[in-house]
Amino acid sequence: MQQLLERIEFRDPTRAQREVAQIAGVLDPELRACLDSLLAASPDPDRALTHLSHLSDKQFAFSRETLRDLVAVFSYSRFLSGELLQNPQWIAAVEDSDRVWTTAEYQSALAECFAARPAGAADALVLALFRRRHILRILLRDVLGSASLPEITEELSNLADAILETSYRRIRSELVERHGTPRYRDERGQLAECCMAVIALGKLGGQELNYSSDIDLMFVYKANGETSGPHAIS
Repeated sequence: MQQLLERIEFRDPTRAQREVAQIAGVLDPELRACLDSLLAASPDPDRALTHLSHLSDKQFAFSRETLRDLVAVFSYSRFLSGELLQNPQWIAAVEDSDRVWTTAEYQSALAECFAARPAGAADALVLALFRRRHILRILLRDVLGSASLPEITEELSNLADAILETSYRRIRSELVERHGTPRYRDERGQLAECCMAVIALGKLGGQELNYSSDIDLMFVYKANGETSGPHAIS
């Protein structure tokens, strides 16, 4: 990999030389040649090389595909780089990176995560880890050119929709268990269940969400009323 040090003007050549030697020790000749090409084409070879050297300390099983994906993430996203260094197994578990996932597919995958979560793991942690893993998947599709811009914004929106829907249903279920079902009297004076809708505005409403977008939401409920449980809210 000496040629790599000659081809790329690293910001810190001394550190790069040390890191090249470190990672070369865990790669076979074919993978070293692959890494040369990937780093030469990277917009931030210094950061990519540094993070790869950290993974080499963890006896990570590199392959041509994982090298490609790791260099892409390490070069383009500081946030996901940090996540991958803590959870390097994510890169080998990237699923179905050649197509757009629907909201229903994300909801189904998220339900499986909740079913398999460790005892005591908070809902917020399950949701955060799920979002980061799938943002990783979407970013790779984006950076590696396997998806168009409309597909990327659509999939980011589908992911957000699934998380919102799942969060709403879990929160509502918890509140119903504690306080009872929210009810109101309809125009005939009969008790009816009070429903609620979460309406997405802005970029999410237009299925044009990007990586750093805020989401603008409107919460609409059917009518004023009260709950039916022992700890009723009126």
